[in-house]
Amino acid sequence: MAVQNNVQGATLTWTTNPFTVRKAAIKLPQAMTSDGKDDTDLSNTAVRTKQPGELVEFSNGTFRGFLDPAVLLTGTLPYNTNDQIKVTFADGSNITYWGFLKSMDPQEFEVDQETPVEVVGEFVVTNRNGSNVETVPAYAGS
Repeated sequence: MAVQNNVQGATLTWTTNPFTVRKAAIKLPQAMTSDGKDDTDLSNTAVRTKQPGELVEFSNGTFRGFLDPAVLLTGTLPYNTNDQIKVTFADGSNITYWGFLKSMDPQEFEVDQETPVEVVGEFVVTNRNGSNVETVPAYAGS
């Protein structure tokens, strides 16, 4: 899968509690594993040995983009609500994470503003779907 970690011009959508950040610059969550499990024992004579880790962890994703000001004014952004977060790339491909909105920092705007408001935010990857079942990020090509 050839997905860049830093993406320009993508769309970020929360699906259950719908809202969309457009023209987003996104730093996708980083997948990482542990340093491995030490399995050194008395048979080792020259070096310590390790086994690969078993679980993968994801860092938080961050974004900067544009949001409809009406969404900000309703005060209904789904903070701390587990949801599907779909990142759609310019070519139509996408990757979907399960996670929650951690923060959203709108830049200055006026209450009667009709043009999109620039926002900066962060989301946490939970890897648990709406039924609390472990769910890995899913990529779909265009």
